[in-house]
Amino acid sequence: MKYGIIDIGSTSVRFGLIEDGKTIYKKLRTTKLGTGLTRTGNLQEDTQKDSIEALSAFVALSEAEAVDHLYAFATAAVRGAKNGADFVKKVYDACGLQIEVISGEAEAWIGLFGALQGKDGAIIDIGGASTEISVCKSGRSVYSKSVPLGAVKLFDMAGNGNSEESRNALLRIITEYIADYGAVPIEGLPVYAIGGTATTLAAGYLRLAEYDPKKVDGLAISRREVCAFTEILLKKTPKERMREYRIPDTRADIIGGGCLLLCNILQKYGIPRIIISESDNIEGFYLLKTGGLR
Repeated sequence: MKYGIIDIGSTSVRFGLIEDGKTIYKKLRTTKLGTGLTRTGNLQEDTQKDSIEALSAFVALSEAEAVDHLYAFATAAVRGAKNGADFVKKVYDACGLQIEVISGEAEAWIGLFGALQGKDGAIIDIGGASTEISVCKSGRSVYSKSVPLGAVKLFDMAGNGNSEESRNALLRIITEYIADYGAVPIEGLPVYAIGGTATTLAAGYLRLAEYDPKKVDGLAISRREVCAFTEILLKKTPKERMREYRIPDTRADIIGGGCLLLCNILQKYGIPRIIISESDNIEGFYLLKTGGLR
């Protein structure tokens, strides 16, 4: 049985092909749907257009792959936008794709079980407009919290972090938002990082000329290494980030704030290291739709 899963995020639109429970591949189109949302409260016309084009292409791909079931879900950008429902209708009119807009709590839940696949541990999922922390113990979720802050939103609010003024603004915002997590029962558990900020950080840290999921998945990076690399990125302009660390041009402006957010979460909760996971909410949503999550 073949399943196509589409994740409509604030930074990118992703397609995952899953056959008989195994992820065959994932594809990504960066559309930055959440850009400008903080300022206007609405999804912008140009990013909507880019996202609809990407979604139409993924619908065509699912047809070419002869998938048996195609599911699509949208996260923070669509659920938080005043015109989110209008966007959902535009997508359906353009390519017949029905989108399920999920809550922040559901996003945290599917990310947790997609990454851990039933194992105990915790996940940190830094997206474009929200960040989730979730914890699983003895096979059940014991903590799950989503806060409305991510890499795109940070860029909209405070810039790319390359100047002292921008960096200080990022720190103030991050400190305010992550206080909402409160106490997190994370001690002694492995902590996995999922999402574009984590995988981009890992690829940049490894200086990969081309993104290789096999080299990124399972990579362990200490808190010291995460924060040290964040400091390096913040001192670089977006063009320097692209040139020296092969950060994609679509993420070069937002990666500094996203990494600073991750570093501060690790410091706040004394997390000694993270493990990068390629399995994420695409696998989690598949499990949800196929009865793998109860």
